[in-house]
Amino acid sequence: MLWVCKQESFQRIIYMKKNIQLILILNITFAPFLSLMAQNDTLTNEWKTESVTKVINNIRFTFPKDGYAFEKKEEFVTQCLNVIKPNCQLIGLNDFEIYFNIKFYKSKEAMKKDMPFGYSGASSSYNKTVYFVTNENFTSPPIKHELMHLIATINWGEPNITSQWLNEGLATYAQNNCNGLKIDKIYRYLLESNKLISIDSLSKDFYRQPEMIAYHQSAYMVECLITKFGIEKFKLLWQKGFIKFNDIYKISFKQFESTIQMELLRKLPEVEQLDWTTFMLDCK
Repeated sequence: MLWVCKQESFQRIIYMKKNIQLILILNITFAPFLSLMAQNDTLTNEWKTESVTKVINNIRFTFPKDGYAFEKKEEFVTQCLNVIKPNCQLIGLNDFEIYFNIKFYKSKEAMKKDMPFGYSGASSSYNKTVYFVTNENFTSPPIKHELMHLIATINWGEPNITSQWLNEGLATYAQNNCNGLKIDKIYRYLLESNKLISIDSLSKDFYRQPEMIAYHQSAYMVECLITKFGIEKFKLLWQKGFIKFNDIYKISFKQFESTIQMELLRKLPEVEQLDWTTFMLDCK
């Protein structure tokens, strides 16, 4: 199948934020108002071809019509297709056959045409779309991470407000690589350097915590919850919230945390050092 040009319709973004949960409502076409809009001096009467699209199975890919993302589009398509199965397996799914969109942009500014802010990656279960920025300066968009978000939230619903650490932890666990380090080694460093965040802060106010610490600390705890107790209990915690931790797992969180830390100390007695300044910037 060939790549084809797409004529972009007028779009409007309605952005709602409540309890740190984002609902992005995109792609509302203004057909009844086109004649009125044509009178606005700031708008053009001509359609602009800004992107190319291709449908593969149940996925509609969209890329800018030129630039780095366009040139590397086949590679990025392959990456996307290759992570769907392992992501599904991670949460006990056989497949993911729901029709959805994957959109690539040249820059965060370009992404802002479709949402209020620009990110290196984002996902919307409401809109069934994953968004990525990639260019010569940012060649590794978080493909596995964002697709994990989409697959989990479409199948399980948006997490309880106190389970945001599970959401980001699951996606980070799926990626399991930050500047060449696995999440167990990162957690070991955080433990040794006394940089771990309290579960009270993670569950009550996740997105106000230092991002790189919160994401990777949560990722290791998510890995341990899944491998020790299975995906069904994890799904319950996702949906019911942290207040149900003791009921679901039959142990306290303090017991769980103490156990996984003792086991990790035995597994990794030596701490692998990392460049803290580089780590806190982002994963490359």
